[in-house]
Amino acid sequence: MADWPKVKYKEEGMREGMQIEDAQISVEDKVELLDMLSETGLQQIVVGSFVSPKWTPQMERIDEIVTKFTPKPGVTYTALALNSRGVERARAYSPPLTIERDAFPRLNVHMCDVFVR
Repeated sequence: MADWPKVKYKEEGMREGMQIEDAQISVEDKVELLDMLSETGLQQIVVGSFVSPKWTPQMERIDEIVTKFTPKPGVTYTALALNSRGVERARAYSPPLTIERDAFPRLNVHMCDVFVR
């Protein structure tokens, strides 16, 4: 079994799941969910996106979420930032977030991308 490939799971519900919701979910409920996800044994959780609320209104209060949740040691927390303004906002929360580059969002939106982990 030691030769078997490893699977890395990245939980995207806080970003992908929340941004498709029509209902406004409170910051408190999002923080509670993030804290509960942190206790499940996940190694990487995407907490949201530092993007314009004009296009993704559900991420308007991402700054509050990252200041209110309780980071758990051993869990990598990431957030998506698609432009320089988003990157600067995300850097304000490092740690627990740190920056990592990824090509998929750039291909998806034809912009500069940064993942914050």
